[in-house]
Amino acid sequence: MRTQIGQKKAKEGREREIVKCAACNWCLEADSRYEQVKCVRYPEGYLSAPDPFLPNMARPAHIKREYL
Repeated sequence: MRTQIGQKKAKEGREREIVKCAACNWCLEADSRYEQVKCVRYPEGYLSAPDPFLPNMARPAHIKREYL
């Protein structure tokens, strides 16, 4: 989730439109290897989040309970 967009959606009462982070560390691992960073939840073929990026567009991921 892009922080500013997520915050805006929350303030507007649009929590159902927020794509939650899967806390899989895919992005952190890629960054530490100086590779292109992208989210595993992005739709197939996307290098950045589409606009709008809605939960029904996100690829499935298991979200750790402590992040819910």
